[in-house]
Amino acid sequence: MPHVLKSFGAKYGKPYPKYTKEPENADEILHEQVIKIKKELKDKNIDFNDIVFIFMDE
Repeated sequence: MPHVLKSFGAKYGKPYPKYTKEPENADEILHEQVIKIKKELKDKNIDFNDIVFIFMDE
């Protein structure tokens, strides 16, 4: 397919998702949540280094 488009002088690119619903301060929100989780684990005498985080998307 790219060869056909190039023969016409057209350009192409792979589409990628644009996360329009992501807040501008997403990194800050994540950082605050990790700090909160660390505090809760410490209160329960659980070592943060023993925890595995898995991030999943829809």
